[in-house]
Amino acid sequence: MSVFRFTLSQKACSGCVRCENVCKAGCIDPQTASIDMSRCVNCFNCLDACSQATISYQRRRGQTGVNSWSPARRGFIIGGVTAATAGFFAFNTNLRAFLSLHAAQANPPVTPPGSLSATRFTKTCTACSLCISVCPTQVLTPTFAAFGPS
Repeated sequence: MSVFRFTLSQKACSGCVRCENVCKAGCIDPQTASIDMSRCVNCFNCLDACSQATISYQRRRGQTGVNSWSPARRGFIIGGVTAATAGFFAFNTNLRAFLSLHAAQANPPVTPPGSLSATRFTKTCTACSLCISVCPTQVLTPTFAAFGPS
C-alpha cells in the first residue's frame, strides 16, 4: 500500500475523459470518479492531461488503511532500540579493544613501484589503468576511494 495515491474529484470533473484516454493502465473511470490503484503504474500522464486539475496526487493520511501517528507506538520503538543498544554495549566489554585492533590492522593502499608516496601518486595518477594491466602479480587493483578524497 502506497503512502501517496491519486484522487479524482467528481465535482471538478468536466467529463472530457482526456485522463482516461492517456492512462497507460486503463484504471481511470471518470463516470464513478474512481481510480483503480491496484492497476495504476504511476505514469502521471493523467495529471498532465487534466486541464481542470481534477486529479491530484496526495498523501493517504486519513484515508482507509493508513494509521495516524501514535506517540505510544513511537515511544515503544525508541525504547526498544535504546534498550537493545544499551544491552549491546553493556555485555560487550571488549568492544573498544576489538575496534582499535581492527583499525590498527588496516592495510594502507598499494601503489605502483616508483610512485614514491601515496600523496605523489594521487597527484600524478591519470587513472589510465596501465599499471594495473601490466602488474605481473595482480597486486594492483582498481579502487574508488582508497586514497581518500583528492
